[in-house]
Amino acid sequence: MKTATAILPAYNEARTIERIIKILQEVPELNEIIVVSDGSTDATTEVARKAGAIVLELTNNKGKGAAMFAGAQFTSQEVLLFLDADLEGLLPEQVISLIAPVLRNEADMTIGIFKQGRPLTDWSQAVAPYLSGQRAIKRDLFLKASLAHSRYDAEVRLTHFAKENSWRVLEIPLVNVTHVIKEEKRGLWSGFFARLGMYRDIIRYYWQKEKKRPKILRPATLFLILCLVLGLGEYDILRIRTAKVEARYIPSFNHSAPGQRILVLAPHPDDETLATGGRICQATSQGDAVAVVFLTNGDSFYRSLKKQMGPIPPKPVDFLNFGYQRQKEAEQALNILGVKKENIFFLGYPDKGLEIIWRQYREREHPYTSLATRKNAVPYQNALLPGAPYVAPAILQDLNKILADFRPTEVYLPDIEDTHPDHRAAGAFGLAAILAVKRKQNNFRPQVYSYLVHAGSWQMAPLLSKNIPLVPPPKFLQRRSNWVKYPLASLERKKKRRALRQYKTQLQVIRTFLFNFDRPNEIFYKLTENDISEMIEKYNQNNKTSLINKTSLIIKRGY
Repeated sequence: MKTATAILPAYNEARTIERIIKILQEVPELNEIIVVSDGSTDATTEVARKAGAIVLELTNNKGKGAAMFAGAQFTSQEVLLFLDADLEGLLPEQVISLIAPVLRNEADMTIGIFKQGRPLTDWSQAVAPYLSGQRAIKRDLFLKASLAHSRYDAEVRLTHFAKENSWRVLEIPLVNVTHVIKEEKRGLWSGFFARLGMYRDIIRYYWQKEKKRPKILRPATLFLILCLVLGLGEYDILRIRTAKVEARYIPSFNHSAPGQRILVLAPHPDDETLATGGRICQATSQGDAVAVVFLTNGDSFYRSLKKQMGPIPPKPVDFLNFGYQRQKEAEQALNILGVKKENIFFLGYPDKGLEIIWRQYREREHPYTSLATRKNAVPYQNALLPGAPYVAPAILQDLNKILADFRPTEVYLPDIEDTHPDHRAAGAFGLAAILAVKRKQNNFRPQVYSYLVHAGSWQMAPLLSKNIPLVPPPKFLQRRSNWVKYPLASLERKKKRRALRQYKTQLQVIRTFLFNFDRPNEIFYKLTENDISEMIEKYNQNNKTSLINKTSLIIKRGY
């Protein structure tokens, strides 16, 4: 049987490379996994070797195409699989779907296209699929494409070479797959300039390719650049005008009478303040009981931890200590907002692991293992249930207990269409737990609201004015009608700003993103009774799971 080689070009991908290697190791059609470290300055090579990959080290950063070419020269396998090292949501069966047509000689090259992963990457690949780095290709054909000196233009060159030589090319949908964008990995401005470098390489290739038509192409390129610069200048003004118009049509939040019991579910420390800081402050000021539940401690945020540690590669214990550090930040922030310490619950489940747990990990005998802490059970001694295994029933058990004991009248949880996997999974777990408690307690009828934190590029660009009303992204406005805005009083906004400043670990790397939530209002989606089950079903369809159908069984077993 023919087999293939996986080649992962990587530059400073220590945080994500191990996860991709582990997925590839589950694919029997792969004979070897090669990581080409393209001048990495972090622990990419050490992590990759420890995970079991063959590692080729390029002393200087030579570019993605050069790294791909180095890997292809090293191997003797007939079929090559190229994948980005920062993918999220990839499954072994999707890897097989990429390489199988080439192994069976049904195609010369396949290209993986992101679908339903996150709007920003879905859109970019729908517009320009030839930029996708997920490809399987015959080795002899790849070597003829002359990519030894290419950089970010490698995929464009490969696509053009395939077209010129009439290759058989298939596009393969990769559902629920996305990748970490440059602005997230390197920070807004560093990532932005890295993205400009990518566009520069691509434009340079087209420029050289079309030398016969310089009078048309080059002025056209300059015109596009000029439009981009002018567009950036007008962007914020346009956004202010658009937001003010859209905000007029979003009804205001109806303030509840005193005596409410409010529960906020947050995937990570800081999400509760970003999305609901003003609402929490208002509730505590009028004497309402407020509880906040953190499903994870955000302990796998490699970029933030690396900022603290510098060149020293983090170890599992460092990620655990980082989790405790983020807990303290959350307690300080919530103290400013008026939440009592006894009403703050840390569950301690794995950061960046909630969605895969929902999808795949149901049996206590086979729990998920965190790629950061290397733990497969809650390791935090101050957690609600230390030692709870990293499986879906355990998460539901914790949430069921808190809901049943606290008996909230209002619940705030992440939107199931948030583009961050932990957020949408936390929302699904919360909705499933609410349904489970409702089945046991007929009089349990909290009003549920969802909130949005991540939606592609939404909230990532810096604002010229913090007084722009916060409104959902267009796709959310078009799809649903039950959005409400919660206007913040001056004191509420001031306290929210102070609370955000407590998250010092996050301010080092995503300061712009955090303070983009310092707005005159917050936004929530008001769920009806029918919305709860419908949203879980929708989430299950997107993830090809049916955990909600097992909720009753989970509770009956006493999990």
